[in-house]
Amino acid sequence: MGVIHTAMASDPTPGGGSPVAVERPRSKMVRYAIERQALRDRIDQLERELAHERRQRQQIVEQYERLLREKEAAIESEAGLLDGLF
Repeated sequence: MGVIHTAMASDPTPGGGSPVAVERPRSKMVRYAIERQALRDRIDQLERELAHERRQRQQIVEQYERLLREKEAAIESEAGLLDGLF
């Protein structure tokens, strides 16, 4: 009976490469996948921050416009009172 040899991780790979070389492309793919996910997460965070800043800016503009309308209304009211006095 012949001996049956089972391949082991320490066995040389065909072509003389090392097992580490075989796993390297996979580890690069995993690393790239992790980097892509980190970039997607950062982009999501930046988009949320941008949306928040845009809402704040819009609120400031609306507040300024409201104050401007109130000031114009007060000026018109004062002008109407002055017209009534003269």
